[in-house]
Amino acid sequence: ICDIFLGLTYTGDDHHMPKHKMAFTNPFMSTGYVLVTQGAAKDMKTLDDAKTLDIKVGVPAYSPMSEYADEHDIPHATFFQNYQVIDALLAGKVNAAMIWSGSVAQAKLEHPEAEFEMVKDYLPPPEMRFNNNWGIKEKEVELIKFINEEFDAMLKSGETKRLSERYGVPFYAPIEQPDE
Repeated sequence: ICDIFLGLTYTGDDHHMPKHKMAFTNPFMSTGYVLVTQGAAKDMKTLDDAKTLDIKVGVPAYSPMSEYADEHDIPHATFFQNYQVIDALLAGKVNAAMIWSGSVAQAKLEHPEAEFEMVKDYLPPPEMRFNNNWGIKEKEVELIKFINEEFDAMLKSGETKRLSERYGVPFYAPIEQPDE
């Protein structure tokens, strides 16, 4: 197994960590599912708007987001993986979608003709936000301490936010999660 895993999404399901003697660093940011809209859905600002306006939202199938849409009666269509949700937007099969925050910038690079935009100042529902950490061999105590100190300093100085936004990825500060 590798000594370091970069950019892991912490979900609280870390049953594999003790087996491989891995530990998580402090989170350096959080990510989640964000609302993107185009065309007839351009005025949507929230998922409640999808219900009110009866706009079908594209979501990745078998994901926490599809479960959330089911539980909250959000009209939706499922597609396998984020890239197929993005393809559905491009084809006009849906005009709104909830996709992983990091995939918006990548989709814009790959499809400069795309009309969809992430809703300005959108904050994912708390259940749809997850911290990002690194996984490191737990025996590397000094390395974990060093990285935690650097992550904390970068958060405090705003460097993590600056770097994230430079690449078109929305920055969300780390959150307290129930399992932490």
